Amino acid sequence: MKHINTRLRKIGFSVKEFFVILLFVTVMIAVSQIWRAEELIEYQEETIVRSMMDDLRLANLYVDHYANSIRSFLVGITTRNDIYEMDAPEAGRVLNRLRKNENYISVLYAADYDGRIRSSSQALYQAVDPPVVKEMIQRAKEMPYIIQYSAPYYSPMTAGYSVCVSYAVENKIAVIETGTGYLYSNMQAVLGGSNKFFAVASAGGDAFLFSRNESGIPLKKGTYPLEVEEGLAETINGSWRQMSFCESEKIPGYHFMYSQQNIMGWRIFSFYNHSILQGYKRQVWMNVLITTMIWFSVLLVTVFFVTVFLTRPIRRLASDMDQVKNLDQLIEVDFGGEGEIVRLSQSYNHLILRIRRLVEEIRETEHKKLEYEFHMLQNQIGPHFLHNTLACIASLLRRGKTEGAQEALNALQKLLVYTFEISEKPVTLQQETEQLCNYVKIEKMRYGDCFDFTVSMEELAKEQYIPKLTLQPLVENAIFHGLIPKGGTEGRLTLTIRLRGDILHIFVCDNGVGMSPALCRTILCGKNSPKVKDRLSSVGISNVNERLKLKYGKEYGIRMKSMEGKGTVICLRIPKAEW
Repeated sequence: MKHINTRLRKIGFSVKEFFVILLFVTVMIAVSQIWRAEELIEYQEETIVRSMMDDLRLANLYVDHYANSIRSFLVGITTRNDIYEMDAPEAGRVLNRLRKNENYISVLYAADYDGRIRSSSQALYQAVDPPVVKEMIQRAKEMPYIIQYSAPYYSPMTAGYSVCVSYAVENKIAVIETGTGYLYSNMQAVLGGSNKFFAVASAGGDAFLFSRNESGIPLKKGTYPLEVEEGLAETINGSWRQMSFCESEKIPGYHFMYSQQNIMGWRIFSFYNHSILQGYKRQVWMNVLITTMIWFSVLLVTVFFVTVFLTRPIRRLASDMDQVKNLDQLIEVDFGGEGEIVRLSQSYNHLILRIRRLVEEIRETEHKKLEYEFHMLQNQIGPHFLHNTLACIASLLRRGKTEGAQEALNALQKLLVYTFEISEKPVTLQQETEQLCNYVKIEKMRYGDCFDFTVSMEELAKEQYIPKLTLQPLVENAIFHGLIPKGGTEGRLTLTIRLRGDILHIFVCDNGVGMSPALCRTILCGKNSPKVKDRLSSVGISNVNERLKLKYGKEYGIRMKSMEGKGTVICLRIPKAEW
């Protein structure tokens, strides 16, 4: 090591700068090329994902159009009283003519409540006597004026997978047995093609419509009707997030995405061979390598001449500048000479003066920065909390509980207004507890009445001021780390506020699952604490604790005490303050 250091000292300054500049510029170019390559690859991946999402949306529209067309046709059939008054042969001829006008209909039936069934293929119907048709007629009788759909099944009437749909009004029943050939052609046009295939499964998870062998889809051999292999079937029946780019070990070499946003509730899968993307990545990285080598060759010559001919005067100034070691020792330089170096030294001295002023400004604004960061965290409303709350309200509306939905909306509106309000002023404990009750009301609506919440506050404490959103993270911690993991309906959450002399004591107590002392310390310091996605904001107990200590002093803040299986007590201690 000493030998290497000695050799480095003997190397001229220009040579050292040559290698440093060459290395720096080469690294910058390489980094920019890598960044550009990653950007291109990411853009290609996003393009693939957007294309798959658009294709799935279009496929869902085809399914909805398919269902709506059948529904409209059935309603139209039930308006034809003449068909139900004809005998079977004549009605069959009329039904067959109507069937031929719509290429998605395989067999058309008209039945009445007396049991008479007329079919567009009367002879074939009498020979096969499909039980599904009678079952759908019975379902239509039991629930008239409602379209009834069967699960996809293999039908001898259509020699393929079919869906049977029925509709009853008054004494008339219309039934359609529709094959999947029409739907297959549409799906193949949207989701099929080179290096990709598709599969459509019923709500129960049974694949009934999929690409053919030439697309690369894994199918069982020697079976009719065709069936997908077990690995693909298990993937289709798996739990996946809709409209997400996924992959499965059961189908190596493919990424996929699925959607179920259609009237029929069918699961539509689109599979993409990622070897195409891998090939694109290899080409991009090869281009990066070639470009970097070309730039390196050019820089090797350019940097050499720049270093040799332009750095000689600067080295003289650099020796004077070396006296500056840190920000506490900002020393001005006195450099004699003329030309650019003199102006450079003067600019350097002006820079030193400016840095001194900036250092003082930075120190003064550090405290303001910490307060600003807290407000930024305060205003970051958790997307999972907002999404799940709105989903619960929508569920209440669907179940007809408009009063509960109205109450929840009012609570959410007040809570959001309170949270988003930009103000440096503290709030009274009365205001804070009112909004806290709105937050608890929302959580009880979402998780059911699994706990009771009570507030005990002395009258003198109501007009005491505290920083806004100080209590909500404490109650949120009790709910998510104590009461919800416990389950049941016997949870208790208590907020107690007492004024003792000039000190305000606030206690948040729960009888939840409790936690270990190590976990209590982790939550208080905020390092590696358990993450809860469903939070109101990004403000945690550690943020509140740091803020209180910064505002009131290190002797104030939050303490936690917990016993596993018994519950947790959080104590907040701050001085009395009046605005």
